[in-house]
Amino acid sequence: MITKSNDVAFEQAMKAMERKIRDISETVSANIIPETKQMLIGNIFKTIVVAFTIGLISGLMMSLFGRHSGKRK
Repeated sequence: MITKSNDVAFEQAMKAMERKIRDISETVSANIIPETKQMLIGNIFKTIVVAFTIGLISGLMMSLFGRHSGKRK
């Protein structure tokens, strides 16, 4: 009798835990993942723009002030 009630209580606790885990997982997949994905896309775009700008400025400076800029053969 005691073991049967313990088994029932254990099953109820496991079902409650499974429900909580399912709720948390649905919350994460519905709210956090899309926001994180959008933020990562924005950060990647910003990184590409900054890298392109740095490359453009460094190329311009090398062509204007580089070692061979004033020499003609």
